[in-house]
Amino acid sequence: MLAIHAADVLEEAGAQVVGPVATVSHALELATSMTLDGAVYNSLLRSTRADPLAALLDQQMVPSVVLSLTPADNEDPLLRDHSVVQWPFDPTVSLPPCRMP
Repeated sequence: MLAIHAADVLEEAGAQVVGPVATVSHALELATSMTLDGAVYNSLLRSTRADPLAALLDQQMVPSVVLSLTPADNEDPLLRDHSVVQWPFDPTVSLPPCRMP
C-alpha cells in the first residue's frame, strides 16, 4: 500500500512511474534494463534490504530517494548515505534534493 501511495504522489507531481515493484530482484531487473532519470524506493522490499539496488543506482549515477520507517540520522549506511524520506510522509512537503552518487 505504501508503494502505491508513493507512486500516486509522484504521478500527481508529473513523474512517469515505473512500478511499484515488490522485490529487490525485480527492481534490479528494471534498473538494469532501462535508463532511469531518478528512483524512489523503500529501504525494505518484502523484508529484504534494498542495499543491492542502492549500490546499482549509485554505480549508474541515478539520483534516488529512500523511503524508510527509520529516521534518516540512523547509522545505517543505506540511510546515512542517501536522501531519505521517513514514512509516513506528507505529500504536500517537498522531497529532499537527491544526492548524486
